[in-house]
Amino acid sequence: MSTVAGPPRPFRIGLAFAVAVSAAVGIVACERESQPSAGPPAALTEKSPIDFPMEVQADDPAVNQFVRQITEICVEGDYERFRLLWAVREDPFPRREFERGWKALNKVRVIALQKMKTKTGEYLYYLHARVELDESVPEPEREVVLLIIKENDQWRLAKAPAHLIKQVLGTTDGGNANLNS
Repeated sequence: MSTVAGPPRPFRIGLAFAVAVSAAVGIVACERESQPSAGPPAALTEKSPIDFPMEVQADDPAVNQFVRQITEICVEGDYERFRLLWAVREDPFPRREFERGWKALNKVRVIALQKMKTKTGEYLYYLHARVELDESVPEPEREVVLLIIKENDQWRLAKAPAHLIKQVLGTTDGGNANLNS
């Protein structure tokens, strides 16, 4: 798989799927005045901030577990663990963006988790998540597209190429993505 430049800054938010989804996915480059932190939000309470519906989950349980791990780490605000989830060929979002994102995070909803095949025959997934932030940030609802790739037999996060982001966000159901376009 060839290295592709990362998406433009407006698309650079994590998940947290971060998600959030990352995710995807709770990583948001929001413009918010600095406030003292009361600590990370409770990760998985009765009213969980993570929504990963069964109908969008992958056939591979390891991929689903990885998506859950991404979103939980982002919701917990654990930047050091988050960094370990990224592919070694690129840098994750900076700590400052990550922290601003998780402090404003209300909910991460995984919209699509789609398996794709590269030109070289490798399989990977794109993760499409909706991140809901508190009303104090610009664009309190954002959509994130990230890649989940296999690296040294482990799933890792990577930035999605611009053409894939455009393709995914241009459809409402996630569609059938193809990296050959």
